[in-house]
Amino acid sequence: MFWDFHISGVRHHKGRQIETLIQSGTELVLEPEPDNEYDENAIKIKLRESDHVETMLGYVPGKYSEEITAALNLGNVVCKLISHNLESKPWKRFLVMIETE
Repeated sequence: MFWDFHISGVRHHKGRQIETLIQSGTELVLEPEPDNEYDENAIKIKLRESDHVETMLGYVPGKYSEEITAALNLGNVVCKLISHNLESKPWKRFLVMIETE
């Protein structure tokens, strides 16, 4: 199973600061955030810059968060950057794909 979408909330996080460093095909980190006040199935999307540094890019859109949380709980899930467009509005800047293995 797979999903593709633009990362939500980019303008509220550090996506703008790292967008010139990130490339298509980069594997991103998914981190559930069950204590999120708006969505108990919220999932952060981060760029791992080193073993100890992860930069928050945004979130899985709410309409996919419940399904993807269930997939995360079941097994191996991979998130990769498909493309990014530095000229786009923030909510259209990073296109990602999440798939189960």
